[in-house]
Amino acid sequence: TSHAFHSAMMTPMLHDFAQLLGQIPMHAPHKRFISNVSGTWITEEQATSPDYWVQQVRNAVLFSEGAAQLLVQPTLFIECGPGNTLSTFIQGHNQYSDQPTLLTLRKANAAIDDEHMLHRTLAALWVRGENIDWRRFNQTALGKHIPLPDYPFEQTYYY
Repeated sequence: TSHAFHSAMMTPMLHDFAQLLGQIPMHAPHKRFISNVSGTWITEEQATSPDYWVQQVRNAVLFSEGAAQLLVQPTLFIECGPGNTLSTFIQGHNQYSDQPTLLTLRKANAAIDDEHMLHRTLAALWVRGENIDWRRFNQTALGKHIPLPDYPFEQTYYY
């Protein structure tokens, strides 16, 4: 990239960014997440403060501290984005103990396409017992559900 994000290279844009953030109504998050600034669970005060988001752009990312917060309990990690950079960091953390890490998009040079990768990840989540809203996921798919025989030797043909 052209800039080292979370570094002094971001300083020239911070004033304008703070002014822009001051014009946006901010609300408490509905889901908990780890703060890159503190390395702990974000507070409502932080999440709704323009100053916090300015710090997030400028300050170093406390990834290891945040990962430590998540690794104290059984956690399933899903990397949202191309490749496996963050998954690799998680797996290299000294508190990592075989928590599953799943990818949503392929690496740049992978022989699999992104849609297939996403389908594999959803299948892996489903096999692990996660609740997948298949109707929502397939809402644009053509076709219909048909019942299949419960007993393999039932003489009902579906072709």
